[in-house]
Amino acid sequence: MERKKFSLVSLLKKLIKLFFMTLYVILIVGLSFGTASASIITILPAEASKVNHLGYYSTCSFAPYSTIILFSLAILGFILLIKFVKRLVRQSKKSVLYLGRETVITQN
Repeated sequence: MERKKFSLVSLLKKLIKLFFMTLYVILIVGLSFGTASASIITILPAEASKVNHLGYYSTCSFAPYSTIILFSLAILGFILLIKFVKRLVRQSKKSVLYLGRETVITQN
């Protein structure tokens, strides 16, 4: 079996790709959990200057609408995260396909 040589440029490209993938995951997780927690906070009762559209004083005076918008953004973030994980799993399965042609060594 032949070993593949890596150059410094290809190593840097892989590190940059890994950095951006990690940054993407952090941003998506932050979007998902941040907006999910913010949607819950908007409907909590609190002292406010205006009554919200549901008829009580809450953290946000546009409570049902802002909650729906934030919750839908949270769902969008979770969907993006699930698609990203599925794509990573699919790519990792493709990179291991060549092992099926190798001989398997068993221990006695």
